[in-house]
Amino acid sequence: GFGGAGNTHASRSGFYEINRAIEMGRSHLPNNPWLRKQLPATMNILQTCNASGGAGGVNFFQSGGGCSNTGEIAGVFDHEWGHGMDASDATPGISTPGEGIADIYAALRLDTSCIGRNFRPGVPCGGYGDACTTCTGVRDIDYAKRSSGNPHTIDWVNANCGGTNVHCRGAVYGEAVWDLWKRDLQTAPFNMSDDAAHELTTRLTFVGAGGVGTWFANAAPFGGCAATAGYMQYLLADDDDGNLSNGTPHMSAIFAAFNRHQAACATPTVQNLGCAGAPTTPPVMASVIALDRGAFLEWSSVAGATSYRVFRTEGEFGCAFGKTWIAETTATAYLDVSGLANGREYSYMVFAMGNGDSCFGPASACTQVTPTPGPNLAYRPGSTSTIFTGDGDPFVDNCEAARVSFNVDNIGSGTLTNVRIASVTSPSHPALDASISYPSTFASSLGACGTVGGGFTFEPSGLAHNDVVEFLVQVTSDELESQVPGQSRTASFSIAFTESDLQPIVSKTYTFEAGVDGWTVASGTFNRSGLGGGNGTTFSMRSSSAIANQCDKARSPVVQLSPTSTLSLYNNYDIEPLSGGTWYDRANVAIEALSGARAVVSPTAGRLYNASNGGPGSYSGCNDGEPGWAATQSTWGTSSWSAGAFGAVFLCTDRDLDR
Repeated sequence: GFGGAGNTHASRSGFYEINRAIEMGRSHLPNNPWLRKQLPATMNILQTCNASGGAGGVNFFQSGGGCSNTGEIAGVFDHEWGHGMDASDATPGISTPGEGIADIYAALRLDTSCIGRNFRPGVPCGGYGDACTTCTGVRDIDYAKRSSGNPHTIDWVNANCGGTNVHCRGAVYGEAVWDLWKRDLQTAPFNMSDDAAHELTTRLTFVGAGGVGTWFANAAPFGGCAATAGYMQYLLADDDDGNLSNGTPHMSAIFAAFNRHQAACATPTVQNLGCAGAPTTPPVMASVIALDRGAFLEWSSVAGATSYRVFRTEGEFGCAFGKTWIAETTATAYLDVSGLANGREYSYMVFAMGNGDSCFGPASACTQVTPTPGPNLAYRPGSTSTIFTGDGDPFVDNCEAARVSFNVDNIGSGTLTNVRIASVTSPSHPALDASISYPSTFASSLGACGTVGGGFTFEPSGLAHNDVVEFLVQVTSDELESQVPGQSRTASFSIAFTESDLQPIVSKTYTFEAGVDGWTVASGTFNRSGLGGGNGTTFSMRSSSAIANQCDKARSPVVQLSPTSTLSLYNNYDIEPLSGGTWYDRANVAIEALSGARAVVSPTAGRLYNASNGGPGSYSGCNDGEPGWAATQSTWGTSSWSAGAFGAVFLCTDRDLDR
């Protein structure tokens, strides 16, 4: 078919829905590395009535045997993605029992308690002895939609689920979190709207679930007392002062939800504390302007609001879907130019926030906007820096005049006039702002699909050695300004390896007697140790973790050496020796260039390298195929290097190396 054999309904559906779940996760956990990785998804597997998922990928089966194609069901996508999220959060590995949290992530995304609707078309789920009344998916986590109409407790799952049926046992906390959202936060004393309760529960789940090991113990009526139980972790996520004993902002709602299922705890005492003075009225959307691949939102101010959170979603159910938190601002306007699709409708909500992450005030009405072609520009990746004055080396020094240059493209429709820099600031070094200058206009006219270069100059002061200087640049044009006053496009540029004022020295000795002397750990484990450093010193830098498949690197400060500089290194080591003709591990010294290129340097005197190419058995992540030290030298010895441009020297090993 068009696009190849993999271009199927299941593949297209999975690509869309799984990426929406990933966007939700990234917005709440921006530093989670798993959420930045590509997730393999396999569709139309030649089996039926199942799917699987985890940190390494998600897998979906064909239709047959009375079941739909699981690669065409949004709830199944979100559930299996939820297993990967569970396995890759702050507590790596699947929590126990592991199915309930995957159900919760699916419910938060799709606003339904029926998990995997239409899994068996027309057939309500069995409910493990308490049948679903309407849900044609695999489970329903709203107890009111099961035949008994009763909450499923620890006593119930102990009697009906057996010891290992994680799908059945997950009902205890899956239902508790659904209750928190749909029942307890929406009734007194909180009386939150469904939208506010939705976003608060979503935040508590992404943050709180990360610390869960076992969701509940089997002992009723208080199965949630362990430090890593779901109840305690949701309290921690809700807390605003680090002290659970004085309560949390929504403690009574969290207790009611988990206690209904015997998964709460009698201590700490239930009391609501926090979010005093939080907003009680919603923002009112004043204007929404459709832009090229974006939108501009403006709303009314709200009494008691310390900030406003902007959420976005898309699809036929609008703001009922799980939303992506795209911005937090103290202003009453937001420009969303994150590369939206022209012609596609997006839904926005703005929440007035109180003084704390859990202090959600009422939300604005759900507002739709459809981006449309118009004026637009974008930065090309990368920038260049040029130094005009100073000592002639490639490093920016204090008092040297320098220029940062970049390119922008006209990516919209029509010609842009008076393309110009609106502002340049340095978030990392605000004192530089006064020295920044740029032309009033760097392109009087820029046609559609055209490219033009711009730039600014600055003269630094107050730089410390090896600082990274960051610049925030805003570029605009007459057409962007006429659409929305003040509209611009923003990019961040940086200059690394800066120098302070150079101080020539005859020699430098790193003893580690008073600290790490400016050395840093580049990867793995390297610690300052009191086990002695040779030459009469007490301390050393030591890699002693002996972790398999780990590359331990310690890097010296950046130094500028003369052509006659030399290096001496005191060392001892205990490293795996030659085994079967292969050096599996070794330690060595290398020069690291500013470009990142690495070159091993071998000692010219003293204790020389004794390990050669490691062969196919060596760990490829660290000095594979390089010379170095290996075996054991338990006494301290000296290795020396003759004159050369060493640059930044670091040590690398996955066994023990002492400096």
